[in-house]
Order: sequence, then structure tokens, then C-alpha cells
Amino acid sequence: MTIMTNPEVVTKFVADFKGYIEPCDQEKFVAFVHHLVQIESPLRDISADTVMHGIVVASMGLLFSKTLSPVLLLALLGHDWDRACAEQAVRQEQFPEDQYDAYKKAHALQSAKLFCAELRKFFDDSEMIEAVGALIKIHEEGGTPDAEIIDVADAMSFFSPETTNWYRHEKVYKDKEGVPLPGVAQEERRKSGLTKKIKFMTLTLKEEHKTIIQEFIEKNSQDYSPEVLSALDTMLN
Repeated sequence: MTIMTNPEVVTKFVADFKGYIEPCDQEKFVAFVHHLVQIESPLRDISADTVMHGIVVASMGLLFSKTLSPVLLLALLGHDWDRACAEQAVRQEQFPEDQYDAYKKAHALQSAKLFCAELRKFFDDSEMIEAVGALIKIHEEGGTPDAEIIDVADAMSFFSPETTNWYRHEKVYKDKEGVPLPGVAQEERRKSGLTKKIKFMTLTLKEEHKTIIQEFIEKNSQDYSPEVLSALDTMLN
């Protein structure tokens, strides 16, 4: 997926998040977020998609509850961080097919390690950084209320305009030989693919989460394409 970092989304997230940060730390936090999104430099091995995904997931976390801790919000921001560091990322193909859980655990541990390294460049609170790392380490397996919030916010992030618009209009489907499908066939696959993805992503969501998503979509309806809005309305109502 290729999703350009949206300056407006970043700005809104920073503004929303600052309410959870002590005034003395707000300047550091703003600098930290902008550090993450400065991906233009060819010297940085950072994926725009992963940065934006973290920001969208953290923004969804803010919709989920207005009483989240700074530790949880930072963990939301960095839960998949190893995927932003190409050569250091844990890849599924490195594990046998029957060891998917081991892959997910390794991914979580590596994300915690790499994201905490970024945090240390801006924050001196070692206790906070350790807490963020501990939460990222368990985000795939769950077991705590905060880990569940990461899981739910991650699922909810699919319904952001950036992701759904890409899925409906830019995702490229290929035939068995790896050749992109021609125009009409590509359009039909994108249409059916979005419908199937919406259905899949809502399977594990509680009604309260669906309500949050519906309210979010209504509030941001101008950012969705007409085709996406139609599909979302059909599948969520």
C-alpha cells in the first residue's frame, strides 16, 4: 500500500494528543511526531505507510476513549514500528507456515525495541519508555485492557479515508501470472474486494465499536469517495 503522509492528519493528531501530555513535555512530543513523519530524506530507512498507519491507529484510539494514557497512545503510534525499518523488520517468510504466532511475537518484540530507541532520542523518562515497550511487546497476544484497545484501534484504522479510498481506487489486483488485471476486470475486483474487506474487518468488532466508526465516517464524509461511502453505508447499516 502507498499512502502519502497527510499533513492535516498529523497536525490534528498532535493537537488532540497534546491534551494527554504534561505541558513541560509537549514541545518534545511535537518534535517527536514530526521526527517520525520526516520521511523524505533518502538517508532514512522509514516507510511512509507505517508512520501514517501508526498515526491513524493512535487517532482511532482517541475516538475509542478520551481517557487514554500517554503510554498507551505512544504504544498505539509505534505498535508496528519494525515494519518502518526495512532491513530490521521481522518478516513472515522467515518463519515456517505453522509458526505464525512466533512470527507475530517476534514482530512485536522488534517493534518495541526499535520504537523505544526512537523515544529515547526525545524523552528522558525511562519508566515511561519501558512501559511503552512492554505494551508493544504484548500487543499481538492481548490479555490486558490496553492491549485490547490497540487491537480494536488497529482494526478500526481500516475505515480511515486514506485506507478505504486506496483499497477501492488504487489497489492493484493481478492474475495468476502476476499481470495486473485489465481496466474493467480491475474495477470489478476493487469493488468486490472492498466489500469483502469491510465485511471481514467488522467480524470481530463490537456494536459499540461499529457505532464509533459510523460516527467517524459521518463526520469525515467529505474525505471519502462516493463509491467508498456507498459501500460503507451498505455494509455498516
